[in-house]
Amino acid sequence: MDYFDRPPSFADAPFGYATIVPGTSMEPRYHRGEIIYVHPDKPVTVGSYVFVQLRTKTEGEPLLTLIKRLAKKTRTRIVLQQFNPVKLFDIARNDVVWMHRIIGSGE
Repeated sequence: MDYFDRPPSFADAPFGYATIVPGTSMEPRYHRGEIIYVHPDKPVTVGSYVFVQLRTKTEGEPLLTLIKRLAKKTRTRIVLQQFNPVKLFDIARNDVVWMHRIIGSGE
């Protein structure tokens, strides 16, 4: 685990956290190895960039997390968008453990 300096936008985020982008699916917005800052208390709206954890299908399976853009939200489903390659993911809201808003990035 590494620690990063908190950006000014985290002044009101006592539970804010950072993580590192693991892949290239969100390029050119976020690049592999880039640090993203996540504010779990900010509202997530359509168009927001989000860090999502999905429920695993089998106990003991590794956690599945995604960095995507929220394209659509209904009472029962969400649609997440990635850029590289362009793709949409239609996911049942029951499969989402949490979805937190990305508020910035840095290197």
